[in-house]
This record gives sequence, structure tokens and C-alpha cells, in this order.
Amino acid sequence: MAFSMNHMVVDGYSAWQFINSWSEICRGSLTIANPPSHQRFRAGRICTTNQNSKVYLQSVEAAQRLPPLSHDLQETLFRFSKDKIAHLKSRINTHEKKRGTVTNYSSFKALAIHIWVAITRARNLKSEEQTTMSFSVDCRSRLIPPLPKSYFGNAVHLIRMTTTVGELLNDANIISTVNLLQESIETAQRDERIRFKIEKWMENPNLTSVQGLANHIVIGSSPRFPVYESDFGFGRPMCARSGGGNKYDGKITLYPGKEGGGSVDMEICLWSSVMQMLDSDAQFLLQDLNSS
Repeated sequence: MAFSMNHMVVDGYSAWQFINSWSEICRGSLTIANPPSHQRFRAGRICTTNQNSKVYLQSVEAAQRLPPLSHDLQETLFRFSKDKIAHLKSRINTHEKKRGTVTNYSSFKALAIHIWVAITRARNLKSEEQTTMSFSVDCRSRLIPPLPKSYFGNAVHLIRMTTTVGELLNDANIISTVNLLQESIETAQRDERIRFKIEKWMENPNLTSVQGLANHIVIGSSPRFPVYESDFGFGRPMCARSGGGNKYDGKITLYPGKEGGGSVDMEICLWSSVMQMLDSDAQFLLQDLNSS
């Protein structure tokens, strides 16, 4: 099964809600378990029929369109077991305890920092160069009043954080980096911040691009999405992968692991020379954990 979508229209949660509802219908169901909400909202407020909720985009210039895939771009799937994910989370939290504080950092934060550090190391950058990580967070429950979980559309907020290569690769700074990530998420998910970003975008609608930034990684999708619930009548899926329109240097797509239990599949796209370095990086692959 293959399909395409425009991310301006729906986010990952809505996309999988649609796919799973579609699969229910294909199995003969006359109803769907998770009906979507098509009520429109602007900054969390319901739009009435008298309100003009349309926005008009400038014509998309050719330079803004996705370039054709380069032959030098390589995609590799890395599978991290639940034990590896637990190890990453434990390592971060152990660093925190050594500082005399206790913060239970999430598996996503631990994994995101691990990926960012490993790819930056594989790129062999100078310590004074800057590196950036971007990812999206769901804002449905963060607005006041909150959007319904079933809201069908795009309700994600892009977070972008930047530091120097030297700071990121210094293991002594790992908690500072995780705290920077934590603060970025908390700031981005505040009701007033979300509303401000929406209103600014409404004043000047544009197509957000995460490509073209130097030393950049973009983490998309989520291990929490119900990928393996989409049974179209042929049984549970064997795997899920992104299409060619979603591949560029530094793009990481996360999926729940087929084995379940908190395992994660990582679809990573990098230039071939960088991928060779990453694929042989024992620290990234947690090979010590494999041999233990």
C-alpha cells in the first residue's frame, strides 16, 4: 500500500488516523473506531461559518520545490531494541543523578540526542561549526482550551535548536544539551507561544522548509504512531517506510519497532560518505550492549 500527502494539510497523527480508519473499512467495518473531528480551529478557537479561515499562499517558486534525489544520498534502516532504548534513557538519567538532581528524561529525548551526536560525529565537522536539530511536537493538548485528540489536520509545531559541534560532542555537556532540548520543547508547547506563532504565520503565510541548512538533522514521525494497527485484510504490516519526497541529507524518520515493547526503527538518510562512518560507529550502534 502506498499513498502521498501534503504535510501542510495533515500531521503524522492525522495521517495514521486516516490510514487506520481506511483499513477498518477495507476489513468490512461499517463504522470506524476513531472518527475524525473536521471542526476548524484558529489558535484553538472554533471558527464559525461567518469567519474567513482561508489563507492565501504566494506562488511556489521553482527554487522552493524539492530537488531530485541525489545518487549520493544513502538510506539505512537501524533497529534499536527496547533494551538499547532503555540503556540510552538510563545513561542520560545516570548523568543527571551524578549532578545531584533527579529528572526522568524521556526515551525520545535520549534517542534524539544520541542520533544528533552520532551524525555530527560522522560528519567530521570542526568544533566551532554550528549544528542544528529540528523536530515537530503535537500541540493538541497544549492549547487552552485544548484541541480534541481526534482533530484532523496539522497541529504540530516545529522546534529547532542549535549549538556548536564542540559543545555537542563534549560528553560532559550531555545534560546541558538534554536540558536545552527540554527547555525548547516546554517553550514551544506553551499556549501563548503556539498562538503567537499561528498569528504571525497568518499575517504572512509561507511554506516552511527544513532543507538547505548546513549540518542539520530533522527528526520526523514518532515511535508512538499506531503503524502496525493498519490491517487492510491481509494481516498486520511487515514494515512502514517513507517515500522519495521525504528524503534528504539529515532526515530521520522514526517508527515503532515491529517487535514492539518500546523498540524503535530509524530510517536515516545521509550522504554516502557520512553514512559509512555512521554505519561503522560502535558508539552509535551500542555494540558493547550487543556483546554483553
